[in-house]
Amino acid sequence: MSSPAKTNALAIVSFSSGLLALISTALLLWLFHLQPVPNDMTIIITDSLLIPLRNLGMIAAVATGVLALRQIKQGVGNRKGKILAWIGSVIGIAWFLFMALAILAFLQVPI
Repeated sequence: MSSPAKTNALAIVSFSSGLLALISTALLLWLFHLQPVPNDMTIIITDSLLIPLRNLGMIAAVATGVLALRQIKQGVGNRKGKILAWIGSVIGIAWFLFMALAILAFLQVPI
């Protein structure tokens, strides 16, 4: 009798990191919705907490998602969590592409 498959830990980290990136962005939008003209405290919270949290979450989601998918594909220990790894990776890649397009739009570089 085989033991039940356990969810890959990296897949869980990937999903939760992607979720963290989404939540920090939602907090960022909510914060600026409350105060259209930011004061010093809003700028401090944004620059020192929310933006780095979003960026770290995005990078962690992609990196751990790719590693989790490799481990699941190789069959390292009877593991599951492919969907969590995919969701985390897609969220991270989508944020990366959105940021790249925003930078290009800000710089007004023709595509």
